[in-house]
Amino acid sequence: MELYTEFVNWTGYAGYTAAEAAIALRKAERALQRVSDRLTIKYKTEKTVAATKALVAQEEEYQDAEDAVDVAYAHHKLVESLYTHYEKCGNTVSRELSRRLSRNDAERRNGKYTT
Repeated sequence: MELYTEFVNWTGYAGYTAAEAAIALRKAERALQRVSDRLTIKYKTEKTVAATKALVAQEEEYQDAEDAVDVAYAHHKLVESLYTHYEKCGNTVSRELSRRLSRNDAERRNGKYTT
């Protein structure tokens, strides 16, 4: 049972790490949007929105911010998948423990009355 408790604690830690990764992803997306907005204002003299977007996308600062979002997204997905896996394993172990513990109780009760 102590091992199960330790496993549940590690699952909680994985959930905390997944939440941190989601926050980091949100921050990276917000930084990308700010860079995009600032560069859009810089190139507002372009005749079409498509031309403005093309110029913004060519800026190194914008590309760096996009790369940061990609890295944050990848980290978030990896940590989230680990957390989901740990949760499923924990549920399986919990069911198995419950099944075995209830079977032991029934066997003890039966043993008392059949001897």
